[in-house]
Parts: sequence; C-alpha cells; structure tokens
Amino acid sequence: MVGQESRNPMNKPPYKVPSMQEIADLPWNGYNVVSTFSGCGGSCLGFKMAGFKVLWANEFIPAAQDTYRANHKGTILDTRDIRKVQASEILDAIGLSKGQLDVFEGSSLEGVLVPVTASWNEELLAKAGFKQIDCFWRWMNFAGWIAIK
Repeated sequence: MVGQESRNPMNKPPYKVPSMQEIADLPWNGYNVVSTFSGCGGSCLGFKMAGFKVLWANEFIPAAQDTYRANHKGTILDTRDIRKVQASEILDAIGLSKGQLDVFEGSSLEGVLVPVTASWNEELLAKAGFKQIDCFWRWMNFAGWIAIK
C-alpha cells in the first residue's frame, strides 16, 4: 500500500507496548537473574521481556521499592542496605548454589564507577552513607562469591 509506505518509510511493523501480564506470560528461556541497585525495576523488566526469571533484587529507596513491588510480583525484593547483604544469603533465598546463577546484574553501577556529576545521585549515595567505590567493591565481592556460570 502506497499510503502506508509513505507513513512508514522503513517498513517496520507497528510496535505494541506489552502489558505486565503479557510480559509475565512470556516463556522462560532457562536463565535466571539476580539484580542489585534495582531501582524501580527497569532493567529487570527488560530481562523478563527477554524470557529471563528475575529471582532476587535489592533496592534501598522506599519509593523505588513500592514501584518495584507493584511491577515485579514473584521476585524476592531485599530492601536492606547492600552493604549488609551477604552473598550466601542471596543464594539461600533463591535456592541456588555457588556457580549456578546465570546473570548477576547491577545496572546502576555506572553511577558509582565514574565521577558523579548529577547532584541527585551524589545526594542519594551520601544520604545512604555510600562512598562511590564502596558500591563497586561490594558488587565485585558478590560476583566473585556467587561465581556466575
């Protein structure tokens, strides 16, 4: 159709935003994820849309926790300060052993690995008592102890 081609010159199919139920109904691809610095759950949503199961997440900001809970039912949400979480506790909570986890994700680490210029990020980290490097080393310790596949 000539009219459609002019409106859609790249001939892409229309995009439909899936509902949370449609995402929950997607088939499992066989891979599991643990997420740290999870925020409202945007990266977890992306993993779910790709067929992963998000087994455990960590977020310490109450407003983000509320949103995460609303959108990620069935995922364990640990609300403690990440510095108080032990890697063995994560594995116990999800019922896996060292070396069995497929993906250990920390999507917000870019905010703590490079000099932070956004004042909200600096303020949140300072309020929580974090030094930028603390987050990085804590995450690396988890990744080493959990020993992802």
